[in-house]
Amino acid sequence: MYLGLIAYLRELLCRGNTKVIENIIEAGLYPSICKMSTALEYEDLMVEITWVLTNLTSTEDLQIMDFMLDEQYGLVKYLGSMIKHPNLKVKEHALW
Repeated sequence: MYLGLIAYLRELLCRGNTKVIENIIEAGLYPSICKMSTALEYEDLMVEITWVLTNLTSTEDLQIMDFMLDEQYGLVKYLGSMIKHPNLKVKEHALW
């Protein structure tokens, strides 16, 4: 279930529309996505989550970037833990 949702969000984000990023944040999905990134045993989900998180950071909106980099949500912390993941695809996407 989560894999399908995250894959769908990734597809939406790949279109490069800033409004999609805003909608994800306004819907309260961003913190949930970050929390799901701790499910290290689900490698397919982790790959999709790293895609979503890195696509979310592609915005040029400084308010959105400040929100995602806020210590409460810790984007850097989550991506940092993904860099240490044993799956090479997860590492690669986290570094992207």
